Amino acid sequence: MLTVLVAVACASVTLLSGGWWHEALAVLPAGALGFVVRNRLGRWEINHLATVLVSAAVACLTYVGAANAIALVTGEPSSRLAAGFICAAIFLIPGFPLVTGGLDVARIDLGVGIPRLGYAAAVILAITVGVWVVAVPAGISPDPVPSLVAPPALLWTAWVLASFFAVYGWASMFNTPLPMALTAGLIGVLGNVPRLLMLEGGVPVHVATFTACVVMGLACAVAGRLLGMEKIVMTVPTVLVAIPGSSALRTLLYFDQRDVVSAMENGVSTMLVLIGMVAGLACARMLTDPEWAFTRPDPPWGRDLASLSVRRLLPRRGRSEAGGGR
Repeated sequence: MLTVLVAVACASVTLLSGGWWHEALAVLPAGALGFVVRNRLGRWEINHLATVLVSAAVACLTYVGAANAIALVTGEPSSRLAAGFICAAIFLIPGFPLVTGGLDVARIDLGVGIPRLGYAAAVILAITVGVWVVAVPAGISPDPVPSLVAPPALLWTAWVLASFFAVYGWASMFNTPLPMALTAGLIGVLGNVPRLLMLEGGVPVHVATFTACVVMGLACAVAGRLLGMEKIVMTVPTVLVAIPGSSALRTLLYFDQRDVVSAMENGVSTMLVLIGMVAGLACARMLTDPEWAFTRPDPPWGRDLASLSVRRLLPRRGRSEAGGGR
């Protein structure tokens, strides 16, 4: 069941990245097989980076094979092949160390944040190599995929469902309890729909990502308090819908073609989106957690407000008791 959920999550991210049914259908077996290979190599205690590299290569190779098989059946080759290529291996993204490392740096906790970001960078590099060894022989084009042409009602229904199942599947992969996984899926929809609306309106992708992550971070803080669990458990899966996989893939392919200018443009776009993700979550955390907003656990103004509220309540209570006695 977990393998199925991970495959559905990868297919959902494909829909959010500009793919359609052809690419999403090809991603299903690719994500499932890549996840199985990762688990098997992990049980054999193979080197972690080697496990990630091999799993990424298997997932991407399976995707190319499945997409070509679907094209033979339908007689129509996919014009959006690149949209699902990186999504087949999206389950390998080190979500927790990437997000928590960025939040630790935002909190100036460098002793913890830098090692986490270093680990995340090493894993992402392994994913990049695994994707690259398949992308170049397969002839994946770095050009942006064409816009989808579909009825708006169908398109938005697919995006809303994809937003939910992408987050729910990734949360399940992290062994998140069912109530929190379902809540995270709903929060993913709550944050991703405004992001998609802003992108449709021409808002820069990093600005839309920042706004969506603020919304999702605030919603996770409220839900975490109501469910009595750490908000970070839901925060990490929700940002999956904003992962800049397409621009990262284009950066890799343009570098391989020695088109440095296009590679740098897409690389900067990828970094801006990642910064927007971390900045949005950090902003939400500072708005909901005093330990993040201040460098001391008991800010002076907090004590002043508390004492002021007590002084206001006590005289009223005393006057009412005195009035009752008279």
